[in-house]
Amino acid sequence: MDVVCEPGWVSDCCFLIDGYGWRAERSTCVLAVKGSRFAAIVDAAHKSSAPFILRGIRDAGVESSSVRYILVTHRHTDHAGGVAPLLKAMPDAAVMGHRVTLSNIRDPSRINEASRRMWGDAADPMDPVEDAERLIPVSDGDVVDLGGGVEVEVVHTPGHTSDHYAYYERKSGVAYLGDAGGLFSCPTRMVVPTSFPASFKVDPYIRSLEKLMGYDVDVLVFAHFGAIRGKGAADFISKCIEVVEEWVELAKEGGVKEVAGRLKEGYLSRFTLFNPEIRSVIFDALAAGLVNALRGPRGV
Repeated sequence: MDVVCEPGWVSDCCFLIDGYGWRAERSTCVLAVKGSRFAAIVDAAHKSSAPFILRGIRDAGVESSSVRYILVTHRHTDHAGGVAPLLKAMPDAAVMGHRVTLSNIRDPSRINEASRRMWGDAADPMDPVEDAERLIPVSDGDVVDLGGGVEVEVVHTPGHTSDHYAYYERKSGVAYLGDAGGLFSCPTRMVVPTSFPASFKVDPYIRSLEKLMGYDVDVLVFAHFGAIRGKGAADFISKCIEVVEEWVELAKEGGVKEVAGRLKEGYLSRFTLFNPEIRSVIFDALAAGLVNALRGPRGV
């Protein structure tokens, strides 16, 4: 299993870009996809990520004027926040995503407030995109043709949020998971579920991973942060499911504080993603979302 923890090419047509999420390296990544006619980027990271993304596409040999599509996985500000500034630098680009995602991009007031509650001073609120003609809703199974056989398929993967999409580049078998697979601690090869409140649902999350197992995956890309390449890529989706099931067992009894303690005891020491000072806080949030999901309806 080849693990990619640094920016660069992960296939002939897909380039991993460090978006410097929360202004920290190797926290949030974006994927540039280069076809013979057009280019696309998958996810837009944070508002503050835009300069790093523009530098990254230049590193990939892509001119910003050739980017036709920004494919957004879901509404959260660490994935959609960069849309507004990127559109200013990409005059011919349109934004594609779930209709709920696009609604929040057009009016981000509610998602910005939720981000402030979650992240406090570390929140990076996104700016609205008022030009509705540049926001194009897509559905499960739609395909974006970039030329030269490079095609990106839209894959509806609810669970982390109801509007979540993964994107699958068919030619090279690259699956960009967004938050559908979890938070990937690249140096330790460990993954934990993205069970943040209040949108997380256990059963749809697992079904989405099972759905992704039906694709011929050669490269698995996690938005936070890194990629798995080669034979182990497809097998690692099963690992994502196993960890969700482990967490569900740990969360069956007790309140949020008790569950957070169990999760930290079993996983925190091997979790290297994000700045050290916020890792414990993240596990508290993941525990809260998991407990809420298990105590309420488990479906969408």
